[in-house]
Amino acid sequence: MKQMGIRDMTFAQLREMDRYYVDKTMLIADILRTGDSNVYLFTRPPGFGKSTNLTMLDAFFNMEYTGNTWFEGLRILDHPEFDGYRNAYPVIDLNLKDVQAEPYDGFLDGIRSAVLRCYRNHDYLFEQKDVAEELSYISDTLTTRTTPETPLVESIRLLISALARYHDRRVVVLINEYDSAVASTSDRDSRGRKLAFLRDILGSALKDTSDVQMACITGMTQIAEESVFSGFNNVCVYDIFSEEFSDRFGFTETEVKEILNHFGHPEKRAEAKEWYGGYRFGNADVYNPFSIMMYVLNDFKTDRYWTVAGPEMAIEQLLDTGDDRNLEQILPLMNGGEISSKLKATSSFSDIGRDRNALYSIMTASGYLRAVPCDDDTFCISIPNMEIEGLLDKLLKEENKTPTA
Repeated sequence: MKQMGIRDMTFAQLREMDRYYVDKTMLIADILRTGDSNVYLFTRPPGFGKSTNLTMLDAFFNMEYTGNTWFEGLRILDHPEFDGYRNAYPVIDLNLKDVQAEPYDGFLDGIRSAVLRCYRNHDYLFEQKDVAEELSYISDTLTTRTTPETPLVESIRLLISALARYHDRRVVVLINEYDSAVASTSDRDSRGRKLAFLRDILGSALKDTSDVQMACITGMTQIAEESVFSGFNNVCVYDIFSEEFSDRFGFTETEVKEILNHFGHPEKRAEAKEWYGGYRFGNADVYNPFSIMMYVLNDFKTDRYWTVAGPEMAIEQLLDTGDDRNLEQILPLMNGGEISSKLKATSSFSDIGRDRNALYSIMTASGYLRAVPCDDDTFCISIPNMEIEGLLDKLLKEENKTPTA
């Protein structure tokens, strides 16, 4: 029996250590069939497999891993038409997951650290005698955390160009949790300043795609402010409402059934669904993968696993931001009710109080509500499972709001 993987293990680590892996490799096929030169944005709640999927894409496309056996026995190898893409490109992997939100100088330091990791992954570029002076300058100042804001904006673009020239082939760019530092920021001035920087660094890197084969970006929401993605002519956005790619993030009913069978507890299906299922992405019903993994690792004991490691601070801030009228909207849901509402995939924390549907939109994008289309432009909203119900009950009591019978 394989062991279950633990949080933050990469695809390569899961495969090398022979941990249980839910096969999501057909995401590769879906992307390549849609277009092998697009900019993709996938938005999902925290804990639903975005990071693992990006490390899987890195393992497949990255030329540094030529000859690996990580994909043996997985579905993507049943499609030889994609063999030409396998380990064929230099890859830049920019992980913004741990970039802090405040203060702004701390935000920039987090960006510097993330970019430095990208540069260190390609140290061989700086062994050349003719390395570009501006690239060396950025590398040196990243090491001392002194890179000024303007060169920092250009840092990924310059690295892309250097890799394309060195390898004589285009570059695959992977950006994880691009909105991590701004997702829970409600202060409009602070949020606007950080978004302007993200718009500039992403635009610099991806607006001119002559050196970019494709880019895959993940985050919790699609940010509409500051026109972060407006400069990309080939951006493809797939959010929690999109039918395409709907079962590539999160565990499906079949996948959870296979997990429970593998670990010898098929009788736990109803309990697992009651506690950790109930989510709806596009046309797929899915489970929270982090919670399912923790459920298995803790000998099938039910608990609020995702909310311990998940974005509880973000939802607390959301509830603090909402006025009494907005908070009262949640109470009918706590009694097992369902509410019909319009939702926007581009809502942000700063919209709460100005847009009456923003609270539901953000809570759905964050993974705290289930939303199923019930009319042409409305969704039927409910609490997905007991894990979330318990969390919201605790948070509402802390806000001196208690569900009414």
